Amino acid sequence: MQPNQNPYDFLNSSSPKKSLGATTQKGRIIQVAIGAAIILIIFIVVFKVVSSGGSTEKNALLKVSAAQADIIALTTDAESNLRDTSIQTKTIMVEQAVTSEKNGVKTMLSTYGAGKNIDKNAKQYQDSSYVDKLKKAKDNSIYETTFQTVLADKVGTYKASLINAYSAIPVSNSKPDTNTQLHDYLKQMDLLYPPTTAVK
Repeated sequence: MQPNQNPYDFLNSSSPKKSLGATTQKGRIIQVAIGAAIILIIFIVVFKVVSSGGSTEKNALLKVSAAQADIIALTTDAESNLRDTSIQTKTIMVEQAVTSEKNGVKTMLSTYGAGKNIDKNAKQYQDSSYVDKLKKAKDNSIYETTFQTVLADKVGTYKASLINAYSAIPVSNSKPDTNTQLHDYLKQMDLLYPPTTAVK
């Protein structure tokens, strides 16, 4: 230690401050690139959160639409193959009810951003495995019996999809009619195919 040097001079001396900013052009370019990447990641996360809003409700309603499409295709195809008038009458009643309800579900789906391709988006949830079953039944002369079983299964699937959609869509002041409509559709199907416990 030198004479006359204050041992505490280091407290008074100002050390050069370290800057977070880059000092070279290459460093600045890297900083800008990192900043842009962070902003892009934040934008993507926010966009996904915003766009996923209502996806549960939309998917539940797409399953309803798919079940409706299955019933309409099944009943339309069966009309020329049915001979029993009581089965024909019931089939026509189911077809008319579901066709009417399908328009209501399309309106609901449009409020959840399903767009113009509702039928195309719902197709992934459709099940056409019954077609081969009915073809074999027709070849074996047991078409009407098999058709009644298939239709009952399809109506059961439809009713289950209505219940799921009703549960998935929260009752709100902005969309109170959605739950009411779904409940009414279920009651209508219960009239045609009464459950063990009827909807109140």
